Amino acid sequence: MLIRVTTAVFIALAPHFAVAGPVYSHDEAGNAKDGSLADLRQAVQRGESITVSYTSGGITWYRACPSVSIYGGVVSCYIQEVLDTTDGGGARTFDSPRAIEAHIYDTTGYRAAIKKNFFDGSELGVSPPERQQALSWFAN
Repeated sequence: MLIRVTTAVFIALAPHFAVAGPVYSHDEAGNAKDGSLADLRQAVQRGESITVSYTSGGITWYRACPSVSIYGGVVSCYIQEVLDTTDGGGARTFDSPRAIEAHIYDTTGYRAAIKKNFFDGSELGVSPPERQQALSWFAN
């Protein structure tokens, strides 16, 4: 069976595959740089998928937010169980000892992280455990 895909079908599907710029971005102090915090809140309320992006240690990270909340106008993202990695000479490798991280990001610029040993659950240090972070917020 031959299936023919037309331009009309592609155009109808294109918004679901398009990569757009951030809905909102802010500096380390939570001051708006681009976009609209109101637009980000509306995207959260519509149930859109939210991703945060930031640069740390020369690496730009994109973190999908499985848990997003709005409280007092502040949008927060909580991520649990991110397997810890390190730079393995140009490629990401699992860090040692094996660890699981949890992160919180919000639109005031707040970022917190904890790290626990994958095998025994003991807490490992994160440096720094809390800091201010410039973030970009994406919605789709």
